[in-house]
Amino acid sequence: MGLKPVLTRDFGQEGLIGLQGYERTGGYGAFKKALQESTPDALIEMVKKSGACGDGAAPASLPATSGVSFPRASIRAT
Repeated sequence: MGLKPVLTRDFGQEGLIGLQGYERTGGYGAFKKALQESTPDALIEMVKKSGACGDGAAPASLPATSGVSFPRASIRAT
């Protein structure tokens, strides 16, 4: 059984540069699904439990959720 390409499976297709091309090939699909099927509190807990660290802007030793612990009243629906 051969390996299936994951990162390069769409290489060579026309129009992949830009947001529309990314979304056309499934980009942001999991993100959109999570927003539709979960509450904000559930998503924050999921990220906290994952143990993910860093986001490229912060030191890698900081949990990814270090800036997400804020009062729920401060979140407004958009």
